Amino acid sequence: MERKIITNEVNLVGTVVTKYTTGGATVLYINTGQTAGKFNYPRAVAFGRAKTFADRLEVGDAVTISGNLQSNLNKNESQYPRTIAVSHIGKIEGEYTNRNRFTLYGRISGIRKINDNTAVGSVTVWTRIKNNIKVIYKGSSADVDRFCSLKSQSFLRFGGYIETDEEADIDYKDRVVVTNYRFVPPVSNNRKPE
Repeated sequence: MERKIITNEVNLVGTVVTKYTTGGATVLYINTGQTAGKFNYPRAVAFGRAKTFADRLEVGDAVTISGNLQSNLNKNESQYPRTIAVSHIGKIEGEYTNRNRFTLYGRISGIRKINDNTAVGSVTVWTRIKNNIKVIYKGSSADVDRFCSLKSQSFLRFGGYIETDEEADIDYKDRVVVTNYRFVPPVSNNRKPE
């Protein structure tokens, strides 16, 4: 049996703090609690069946969301995610634990050191479409140097959380913060690089 690698998955659990409808989508900002000492409010966009359910939610409802990160479809350069596209959403009754996690499997196409404790990279991920997602890695100077030494075109699995600006608005302010990564060779059930 062939192993399956998750290519692009986001899991959020938290409280709806903002909700609005635009075009054929419902946009939800979710308070996922504190990660790395600050509150984060990832933005999730629901289409189709997920939108039908999201439309019934109210501000203050506790929810669980599964989805994937999407970049701007009209650009090839790496960028912060345009959206978290919701594939499943459910309302939570009773107690729950906040969650803000992502897993990406893709090809690293470039890394740049910003300062001693921060680097940014570009990861090309294939789901139904090609997405070029900008990721941020934070750590000690030695850890950042190790991250920057990853070879371009290597396939890696990344894990981490979605960080948002404290003054988040409808601009695209979500950042994909990597907390762990490892090399994983490509497998045949993932779309091959073009």
